[in-house]
Amino acid sequence: MEKWYSADSEHLPQNSVKNIFKDQYGFIWIATENGIVRYDGYNFKTFNSKKVKTNSSRIFNFFGFISTDSIFAMTDDIDDFLLINRRDLIKISSDSVNIKNQELFTCSYFKNLNKAGELQIEHTKLFNEKGDFYLIEENQIYLFSKKNVLLKKFEHNFSPENYYFFQENNLVYLDETGNYSIFNYKKEIKGKITLDKNTGIHVNPINKQVFIYSENEISILEFRNNQIRKSVLYTSKTKFDFSIFSLYYEEESRKLFVGTTNKGLCILSKKNFNILSNPDGFDTNYYALEQIDNNTFLTARGELFSVTKFITDLKLNPTRDQQTIAIDHNKDIWLKSSTLLIKFLKKYNYKQHQYYDFDINISTIYYSKNSNTIWVGLKENAHKKYIASINPDKETIAPVFINQINEEINFINEFKENLLLNSSKSLFFYSKKTNKIKRIETLENEIRSTYVSKDNRIWVCTYNNGFSLFENNSFYKIPIDKELFLISSHSIQEDSYGYFWIPTNNGLIQVKESDILNYLKTKKEIYFYHYDKSDGLLTNEFNGGCQPNSIKFENGFIVFPSLNGIISFNSLYTKRLMPLNNFYINEANLDGENYSFNNTITIDRTINRISFQIDFAYLGNHKNVDFETKLVLNDEEENSKWLNLPNDRKLNYTNLPPGNHTLYVKNINGYTSENNIKKILIVVPYYFYEKLWFKLFVIIIISLVLFFLIRLRYNFIKNKNIELEKIVNKRTKELHLSIENLILAKKNLDDKIELQKKLIGTISHDIKSPLKFLTIGINKIAIDIENNNNDDLEKISKSLKKSSVSLLNFVDNLIEYSKIVLDNSIISTDFKNADDILHEIISLYTEIANSKNIELIYTNKSNTPILVNEKLTKIMISNLLDNAIKNTLNGKIEITLKLKSNKIYFTISDTGAGISQKTKDFYMNLFKFPNKSRFSFQENSLGLYMLIEIIHLLDGDFKIENNHPHGTIISFVIDSRTDMS
Repeated sequence: MEKWYSADSEHLPQNSVKNIFKDQYGFIWIATENGIVRYDGYNFKTFNSKKVKTNSSRIFNFFGFISTDSIFAMTDDIDDFLLINRRDLIKISSDSVNIKNQELFTCSYFKNLNKAGELQIEHTKLFNEKGDFYLIEENQIYLFSKKNVLLKKFEHNFSPENYYFFQENNLVYLDETGNYSIFNYKKEIKGKITLDKNTGIHVNPINKQVFIYSENEISILEFRNNQIRKSVLYTSKTKFDFSIFSLYYEEESRKLFVGTTNKGLCILSKKNFNILSNPDGFDTNYYALEQIDNNTFLTARGELFSVTKFITDLKLNPTRDQQTIAIDHNKDIWLKSSTLLIKFLKKYNYKQHQYYDFDINISTIYYSKNSNTIWVGLKENAHKKYIASINPDKETIAPVFINQINEEINFINEFKENLLLNSSKSLFFYSKKTNKIKRIETLENEIRSTYVSKDNRIWVCTYNNGFSLFENNSFYKIPIDKELFLISSHSIQEDSYGYFWIPTNNGLIQVKESDILNYLKTKKEIYFYHYDKSDGLLTNEFNGGCQPNSIKFENGFIVFPSLNGIISFNSLYTKRLMPLNNFYINEANLDGENYSFNNTITIDRTINRISFQIDFAYLGNHKNVDFETKLVLNDEEENSKWLNLPNDRKLNYTNLPPGNHTLYVKNINGYTSENNIKKILIVVPYYFYEKLWFKLFVIIIISLVLFFLIRLRYNFIKNKNIELEKIVNKRTKELHLSIENLILAKKNLDDKIELQKKLIGTISHDIKSPLKFLTIGINKIAIDIENNNNDDLEKISKSLKKSSVSLLNFVDNLIEYSKIVLDNSIISTDFKNADDILHEIISLYTEIANSKNIELIYTNKSNTPILVNEKLTKIMISNLLDNAIKNTLNGKIEITLKLKSNKIYFTISDTGAGISQKTKDFYMNLFKFPNKSRFSFQENSLGLYMLIEIIHLLDGDFKIENNHPHGTIISFVIDSRTDMS
């Protein structure tokens, strides 16, 4: 797995990488012909001639010691010397570097300072880290102490073609044929390694590494027990398409840094994972897998794999239904195809099979070793059969159904003596001994699978709610990672070290079970380690919703299905690169200018923007780096929250308010969940007018000014109040006089109203009494005439009777109206069916209508009874019907009632003489503006006036229309929820 960085991608200033080394802080330094670059695993920082003020940016080599944090470099013209120290690069004077006697040259070659351009190592002192030095002459090598005392002499024939370098303070010689000598303090140790033709040798003196490379392989020399052996780091099936110039191997991350002559920097990484697939197949999307033995497994497609490679395709499943597979103790293979359960027989080498058709789609198959039973989960069906058991030893497939479960079973497991079943919404514990079912509802969880750990705990993976621990009949939700990858947790496998491996839709997560259990007790943060395509996966999306969804082998291998191949890895040897390095904050950018500091920085108030760079070297997957920060003003820590740090690890602040700000930065150091926290004090000084003493001074001055102003204002108001008091007394007398006049006016008005009420009562009473006697007399006449069988007189007498009753009814209506309107009486709450009231009113006017040859028609369009106020309804309908009969001859009058949307609609239409536009406008204006025409009924119909007044009381609506070709339509609407309803 390789990744390139170059000038084309704007990571490097130039594509010729001359040298590479790693400092004691974990940063990678790269020498190019256009400056030096520092790489922290994510960011590249360039130091060129403009930044460090040198005459040239061309750098070819590094020399020095990591242990003393002193690495030097020279520009190509040897005019400028550079020092790499404390993660920074600075220019130093040549006087500070003693070229002849310094202890820095540990490389196999360097520029001879006396003969510019020539490479020479003969006759030169090579110092080791102890300060001792070797002197190489033509036929001998001398070892001197740092006090210039000869310690050892070795016979040796020098050749400028050979390589000389240090290992553990011992000088090592290596020629191009593979012969080597180690010159230690006691003796010369000779040996030989195998080198192919056209082999290149590269020495990285800073990190004390020696590489052997060919056209398709790169190896490193390992020094153990005074012996050298070659270890292959990287092999390519084809020739390298780049020319190697420099090399460095970072052992912890297993990354090989390759500097090329013209293509930039290439980082080669060893893969943690094997990606398995059928080389002859076209589909790399895998689901269910089942273990066969300690080294092999079978896919639901019938493909046989070892943990490291594809073996063969048994071609068992032509439909390629991959959701489930099971293998029983006879090694018979159980697969499904929609509704068919298929059993491939081992004794016939899987060439023959049996099947059973459930007529229901199969969701999962599970083999229980404890009970030697095949369990089949079924999907939604009309027969309400969701789980069946099968004895695999019987000659035919004969399922036995469990009827107590009424949900679709999609995953089956075992917990102690129980069968552990789950639908998407529930867990079921089925006792095979008692045949009893216990159901546990999972609420918002959509269960993907269950896992029973080595300590007999049940873990539940869901599709959209992470994963949970089910214990003591309760679910304990486990917090998920900050990237929310664990929200879709497909399955869990546990390795021998107590780590859970959880595949998701966005990579593979590793978490320690003990950390999770500790969180449930102490709420201490859980560390999640993430693997994705940067670690060698071909895809980040794993597959779930199948059974089995993963396999754990005794040899430590774990396999998971994914969208692009089967992921296989040995959990015992998987390399994790934990973010355990220290981090540093000692550089800030103030409005574009860099500024270095230790633990405290003072910011001028003219600075608008401040940016802090957090230096942290980590060569692993940066999703595993967990930095958080918060900024606290004046120790008000309870009001601040931890925020995630961006990947570029830069903190930007704008226009910080004055005060003492404390910047907190913390990093969770892996599975220990220990937080490495650092604090930076940011001082933003106050202006003099922002300081406390000045504010107190201003407050005192303002208080004194306010005091005198208030005193002056008080005196002014006091004098003003004396004047106002005089005015008030005068106006109070005038007001008393006005009130007395108003009381007198009110008394006169009340007398007039009382007089009107008495007048109306008297008129109503005087009219009502004679009408009663008239009615009695007419009734007697009608009876006498009826006995004499005089039809004409009988008809007249009946008409007179009805007329007198109608007149009496009108007077009653007028009396009721006067009580309501003039006396402000409460509207009666006597309710009656509208049909009864209308039939009663119509019967009163039938005789009069017949005498004028008028047809009375009543229609109720409502399907339900309508209750209305009896008295008000009689007043309104009687007046409207009376007016209609007066204005109609030889026609018809229709009364319509309906109920719609809690509204009662009354309509009376006639075919009479109609109504003039002037009269219609009068009543419509009377309805719209009732106060303007109050008691203006002397020249118009009192009945319509009464109707309009009552409709206003009921907040209803009123309308008059012409009935074409002749007549009038009067309608009104009232709310059925009012007193009329």
